[in-house]
Amino acid sequence: MERLKKYGVSLNDKNVQFFLIAVILFWLKTYITYRIEFNLGIDNELQQFLLFINPISSALFFLGLSFLSKKKRWGAILVGIEFIMSFWLYANVVYYRFFNDFITLPVISQLKVNGGQTDSALSLMSPFDVFYFTDTVILILLLVTKRFPLKERSSKKIALVPLTLAIAIFMVNLSLAEADRPELLTRSFDRNYLVKYLGINNFSIYDGIQSTRSSM
Repeated sequence: MERLKKYGVSLNDKNVQFFLIAVILFWLKTYITYRIEFNLGIDNELQQFLLFINPISSALFFLGLSFLSKKKRWGAILVGIEFIMSFWLYANVVYYRFFNDFITLPVISQLKVNGGQTDSALSLMSPFDVFYFTDTVILILLLVTKRFPLKERSSKKIALVPLTLAIAIFMVNLSLAEADRPELLTRSFDRNYLVKYLGINNFSIYDGIQSTRSSM
């Protein structure tokens, strides 16, 4: 704990508590989404465990980037990042309902070409889909009502803690995934497998890298 305090991390700090609430809300929402929206084919307890933990690394990483912003604005930036991640998750939900697949970089570039299909996918939206943005609403309410009176963060070095932890968790996640499905990243062409083992955000990053390489 003393080492964490060196980076400005304390569980009694309202900033840290607000950050952890954001991470937990997004983590649990993503896991619930996996269970009710996607057909990922869970075959054993290890896969179930990986499905449960894989949203943590990306939540820590992307939300942790908020600590690199200006001191007075980091809370608003964090909420903005939460909204962007929620929007991306929801976009994949709507796309999956129609195409039974996940959004990839080539798909984004073809949205204008397949406008008719995109409109059909959007028709599958439901009023209950507001669930996918409840975490953002909760965070906004916490800020507005000052339940968590945020202060200026002391230093950008606090970002090293969630970013380092995110990378460590991802490496453990990947190692366990490789143990269950060897050569996951080299011989898996089923996007359901990649999302199941790595998570929607980590899959999107991987897909972006692969698409960029193939286009070079």
